[in-house]
Order: sequence, then C-alpha cells, then structure tokens
Amino acid sequence: RGFIKLLDALSLLSSSDTLQTVDEHQLQHWFSDFLQWLLTSDLGKEEASAENNHGSWYAAQTARIALFVGEIAVAKDIVEQVQKQRIPQQFLPDGRQPAELKRTQSLHYSFFNLEALSVVARVGEYLGVDLWQPASEGGSLQPGLRFLLPYLVSKEE
Repeated sequence: RGFIKLLDALSLLSSSDTLQTVDEHQLQHWFSDFLQWLLTSDLGKEEASAENNHGSWYAAQTARIALFVGEIAVAKDIVEQVQKQRIPQQFLPDGRQPAELKRTQSLHYSFFNLEALSVVARVGEYLGVDLWQPASEGGSLQPGLRFLLPYLVSKEE
C-alpha cells in the first residue's frame, strides 16, 4: 500500500525537471509488470477476494497502479467493482463494517478500511465514478463516514 503514496509523489514530480522521462518510463514498465502479477497471481487473487481491509487495500493499490500505467479501463473496472460489490458487501446500511468490527482493534480497522476505499474513491473521481454519494446501482462511502464521524470527533469508544 506504500506504493500508492509513491505514485502520488511521482505524479507531482512528473511536472518538474526532477524526474527524467526515461526513469518515469522504467517505473511505468515495472509497475505494469507488477500490476499484471497482482491481477493474475494466486496471492493477488486471494487478496482481491478478501472481504475485509485486505481486499480494499488490494483494490486501492491495483486501481492506483492501473491509473499510473495508463490502464484506464482496468482502473475503472476496479472502481466500479468496488462500488457495485465491495461497498455493499462490507457496509451495513447504517455504515457499520462487520468484518472490521469483529476484530480486536475494531475502530482502527474500520478507519483503515475506509482509508483504502477512499483511495479507490479518489481514483474514481478522476474516472468519473462517484463513490462518495449514493448511487442507483451499488453503494457509497457516505454511511461509513457518517458511522465513524462520532468516534473521530469525540473519541467515543
């Protein structure tokens, strides 16, 4: 998941003279190979199917990498899959995340999962898919944000 921040930094550097074009192309090539491994390897497929934050971070990482390497259709497919399947499966209508709430550090993992899905939502914004607002088909992150807000604001247990 650290690669997400690296790719954000690279996007800032790409508009400066700091990053050489050849270096950027080599990075894109490496990340393209890595993306293919994530999408096709047994370990990647296992993480993709995880119903908790592991699956969310997998989606965040693959969507962000796909965007970086120019695989726009792949990135959009990931974002739409998150909207239509992952969010409805992970969140109850009131915003609770049962897979994260049953863990010993449930508040941490609820925020951690929402952080991953926020990365996917940022990619979605770029691609014209809104994960923040309710959609006619699929879920949104709004109930999850509303549910966690009191714990963020007042530090409730």
